[in-house]
Amino acid sequence: MDRKRIPTDVETAVLTKSARRCTLCFLLSRDLKEKHGQIAHLDQDPSNCAEDNLAFMCLEHHSLYDSRTSQHKNYTISEVKAARADLHRAIALGKHTAADERSDVITEWEVRYPGGLVDVSMVRRGQPASLVRFAIGEDFTFINSSPHQVSLSVILLIVYGCTQLAVDPYNMPLPEWARLLTAFGIRQKPQLLFPLNLPGRSAVEGHILFPIRRDGQGRGIGGDAPEKRQCLFEFEELLTKRRCAVVASVVSAPDRDNHQCYVQTDFALPGPNQEPFSIE
Repeated sequence: MDRKRIPTDVETAVLTKSARRCTLCFLLSRDLKEKHGQIAHLDQDPSNCAEDNLAFMCLEHHSLYDSRTSQHKNYTISEVKAARADLHRAIALGKHTAADERSDVITEWEVRYPGGLVDVSMVRRGQPASLVRFAIGEDFTFINSSPHQVSLSVILLIVYGCTQLAVDPYNMPLPEWARLLTAFGIRQKPQLLFPLNLPGRSAVEGHILFPIRRDGQGRGIGGDAPEKRQCLFEFEELLTKRRCAVVASVVSAPDRDNHQCYVQTDFALPGPNQEPFSIE
């Protein structure tokens, strides 16, 4: 196929609407920083210079998009066009200028997670009594080595196939928190509350609590649901939008006698069958 020069007015429209922000960077990580890049032909026909067939991409993503491989499912034209429309809306709203301002702030933070994910349940006595179920991410340490304050958010992602169930953290009253940890033999550490604000050059450690609905429902995207699940924690720094994800390597459910009854507990199904911990 002969490469046809993109008409100047079309090229200008593509560059102006994208503000030289990469369509795939925005799709994958909401990255709105200016990039060195090129204009990609979405149908990979260099003679088709219609504006609807063009999108600005960084050099890495342009090369990846144009590659042909059987090793992975490549990005589809409809997928990229939808991302391009979202990007253009963000540019029109001026969100890219805010991203440029944030890029001047350098934050260095890390997450250390040697622990596992524990599936527990408790009964709150009342009229009527209610059974509640939680996942506890154990032994997190957050380190902020920059001079700037860091504010972090977190979600627990339960992933199975193309289905993702997202769960927000829960802040339990302190007396209940201490009793819950004692009942299941979990090391006494503070409950980390989110958004988590870390002053410059500081560190904090503790556990993170997430409520798990007994019917396995929650906000997320649907799809196939094979048996194998993966649980991971996704953190985001609220100012710079930098993200970090860590996988829960051990998922277990201790009973009241601290016996490990389940391994790789499926949070999309009803909880452990052992007698739950009771709160009067």
